[in-house]
Amino acid sequence: MATMAEMVKAVKEHAESHWAEDGWDEIAESYEDREIAEVLEREEVTSVAEAIHEFHEIAKLRKERGDEIRATAW
Repeated sequence: MATMAEMVKAVKEHAESHWAEDGWDEIAESYEDREIAEVLEREEVTSVAEAIHEFHEIAKLRKERGDEIRATAW
């Protein structure tokens, strides 16, 4: 079982190192530590792997929504 600080740090590091993939830039730019912790707590995440998986789902969703919005600009 990972601590909240470990999980938040892992999510932030993963977002930075995967910036151009699957919307991770959205996580890196949009979420503060407190917000990451709130999501992890709400979803009852207890491991680093689960934390990254949870935010990968969020990142993909945010990217899809952004892509849809940009597609309507034309």
